[in-house]
Amino acid sequence: MDLSGEQASAVNHIGNVFVTACPGSGKTRALTARLSLGMEQLSHISEKILAVTFTNRAANEIKSRIEQDEHYDSKKLWAGTIHSFVLEWIIRPYAGYFNLLNNGFVVADEYETRKILSQLKIDKGMSFFDPVNTSFDRFGNVHNLNRRAQEVEQEYREILTQRKKIDYDQTLYFAYEILESKPEIATNLGAIFRLICIDEVQDTQDLQYAILSMIHNNSLVKPKLFIVGDINQAIYESIGGMSKTQAELNQEFNQANFVHFSFSDNYRSTQRIADYFSDFRNIQGIISKAEHAEDLGKIVFSDQEIEKQDLAGDCNHFCVTV
Repeated sequence: MDLSGEQASAVNHIGNVFVTACPGSGKTRALTARLSLGMEQLSHISEKILAVTFTNRAANEIKSRIEQDEHYDSKKLWAGTIHSFVLEWIIRPYAGYFNLLNNGFVVADEYETRKILSQLKIDKGMSFFDPVNTSFDRFGNVHNLNRRAQEVEQEYREILTQRKKIDYDQTLYFAYEILESKPEIATNLGAIFRLICIDEVQDTQDLQYAILSMIHNNSLVKPKLFIVGDINQAIYESIGGMSKTQAELNQEFNQANFVHFSFSDNYRSTQRIADYFSDFRNIQGIISKAEHAEDLGKIVFSDQEIEKQDLAGDCNHFCVTV
């Protein structure tokens, strides 16, 4: 796989890596290359590589890229969301160790949970877009911005309990509780997954960090870590996503000693757009290496004006000039 100099430096580093990179800089390419290298370096048939992504779509993209590599072996790679990972590797095989799960469980699908939350928001006089956090931290707390959001979350839990179901946020917390009570499970997982890669780390929640670090920290031989993200692309802070610094990651993952690599090359946008992004985000040094890097481009407005009554929803009180 062809890599730029800065990508190759991160991928081939023998220690643990923390990559921060601007949009279009090849984070996914570097992550895919590290997965490929990791599979090549596995020494036992039972060992695997773990790639944790924020969405199933991102996992599928990584899989589609890496399937073209000569070292790809589907038995050596597990890629997916953290929720899918804990269900497959912790909850289902070890549910018997947790009282709330040992009589069986059913996971509510996203359609059902969204329907419940939407109705509860209506009942509380909230709008569709008002955020309600349902994710736990490692201490079992759920943090919301106001009282109404807290009430919605509490009533939502009561409805799920009545239906004898759990949601994906609970699978994370229950998985963490299982690992806390049975650290040997974390040790076993660390022996299986010899490289842990985390994509879009800026959207990772506290409990997700805790689960992955527990696997790393309880391992007799620590798995390698390759973490990529960009604090400027964080969009899920309202539901618990958090960007950790290099120092905070070193505190979370024992003996990790992360080395930080920053990607400044951009392969997607013109230099004009890269400069605009740099000014907007107060980031210096982004260099476009796209084929059309020096193109100026143009912005075209097809509609020059719009009637006030045609504006959507809550926008009616704004004055728009184009």
